[in-house]
Amino acid sequence: MLLLMRHHSAVLVIVFLSVLLSGCSILQSPVATPAGSADQKQGDTQLTGVISATSSGFLLTTDTLTIAIDSYALDLSAYLDQGPVTVTGQYSGDTLFIGSIE
Repeated sequence: MLLLMRHHSAVLVIVFLSVLLSGCSILQSPVATPAGSADQKQGDTQLTGVISATSSGFLLTTDTLTIAIDSYALDLSAYLDQGPVTVTGQYSGDTLFIGSIE
C-alpha cells in the first residue's frame, strides 16, 4: 500500500510539473503573426519605373525590381509604356496598390 501511495504521489508530481512547465513555454512563445506579415511593408511606398501589362495584371519595373501593381482609384492602362512614372501606394501582400501617379 505504501508503494502504491508513493507511485501515486510521483505521478501527481510529474503531472503538476508538466502542467507548470508547459504553461511557462506558452508564456515565452513569441506572438503568432499571419504568414508573410514579417515582410509586410507598412505606410506609403514611392517608386519610379515603367508600367507594363501582363495577362494577369500590371507590373512596375524599376532599375532593381519588378513588382505587381493594381489600383482601385486609377486606370493603370492609361500609363502603359509611357516611360518612367513615379507611383505612390501601399502594399497588400506582394502587390503595390497605387493611389497616385506623377
